[in-house]
Amino acid sequence: MRKNFLNFFWLFATLFIFSYLIYRSEFIWDGERRLYYFNYIIISFFLIFFSIMIFFLNNKIRQYVNIILISSIFSIYLFECFFFVKKNFLNQSEITTKAKIFKEKTGEMYDIRSKLEVYEDLKINNNNLSVTVGPQQFNILEKKYFLLSGVSKSKTINCNENGYYSIYESDRYGFNNPDYEWDNNPDILIIGDSFSFGACVHNKDSIAFLLRKNLKKSLINLSYPGLGPLTQYVSLREYFTKKTKKIIWFFYEGNDLLDLKRELKNKILMSYLNDINFTQDLRNKQTFFNDLYNKKMQEEFDEINNQKNFKKKNHLFKTIINIVKLNNLRTFFIEDELPLNKFLEIVKKVKLFSIKNESELYFVYLPEYKRFKNSYDNTNYQFIKRKINEFGINFIDINKNVFEEMKNPLSLFPFEKNGHYNVVGYNKVSEEIYRLIKK
Repeated sequence: MRKNFLNFFWLFATLFIFSYLIYRSEFIWDGERRLYYFNYIIISFFLIFFSIMIFFLNNKIRQYVNIILISSIFSIYLFECFFFVKKNFLNQSEITTKAKIFKEKTGEMYDIRSKLEVYEDLKINNNNLSVTVGPQQFNILEKKYFLLSGVSKSKTINCNENGYYSIYESDRYGFNNPDYEWDNNPDILIIGDSFSFGACVHNKDSIAFLLRKNLKKSLINLSYPGLGPLTQYVSLREYFTKKTKKIIWFFYEGNDLLDLKRELKNKILMSYLNDINFTQDLRNKQTFFNDLYNKKMQEEFDEINNQKNFKKKNHLFKTIINIVKLNNLRTFFIEDELPLNKFLEIVKKVKLFSIKNESELYFVYLPEYKRFKNSYDNTNYQFIKRKINEFGINFIDINKNVFEEMKNPLSLFPFEKNGHYNVVGYNKVSEEIYRLIKK
């Protein structure tokens, strides 16, 4: 029995992995991410078959196989631990560097508080407070609806990449607009994700604010952090019922297609693609959603506050789990197949929406940080640009007309590090859009 211990261990380990993947796919996600887990399930099935075959090998070969397996697993986790330590060291080093630069430029201290700490500090003097929560985070818990915005008419904490937390007052539907804009027939409508939302800068430095100021036009911004192409289309369907002269659609090359891949696995969102009349009637349920958001937020914050002593242990436990799951190594070897055909299907639907609304449609292409840091594959960029032009949609190329015109494009990112654009970056993007749409 001792000689066969490792063989039984491999068998039980592979059976556990297989069962865990089935559990995650079918019970935690209710089959919504079946395609994501499918490849892992197939691999684990072959591992089970391989672990059974080990029993039928002669002792010498079996010993060699076990030595190879143990050495391989040890090496893999050694690399995983290396990347984990490197990643965390770089993160801490970046914060130190940013804090030093921020102090030199502004004379102020870089805000190193967590979002929770900011929330707790501000909550003392303001009960009407919330934080931005990406749809993909919240809708894991609440699957009856797929929400597209945050708490309405609330001071909302967003993010910190420039040394300070951006905070804004949300409108009646939980978006980042002056509430009075909903009483107007807007001249301009914006859809997009966190970039067009105005992430990590003061509101006065956001693209939407600058366009309102420079164009002197009424503008409604339906952007929200975490929205991909499908949810951006859904936001048009759910929230916009009036006429507008221009629709500006922001596309961020860094993650919009990856967001779409996730969105296509959601049953509620797919209903919008398959049924032109489908609706969740989100506009008329905001009070219910506010209660839902606030309840979930408060439960989470209360749990953290009541378990201060457990917090470090819990963090350690999550760290160990992430290492076991090889979170860092998997990013090197798993290349996502991007859903370009579905993206084009959504482009056609947004184009049709603009035609029915008698609106001029603009597609704004936003470049990511990696493009200016390493060699970059322009295949998707060129494909999307060609298709948008073929559809007769105005293509605003921020990559070519703004970033490539800069001697140092990285200067448009916070502290020249990966993230959203900084104040100068947002300013230059808004100037280019203003130049092309002011007529």
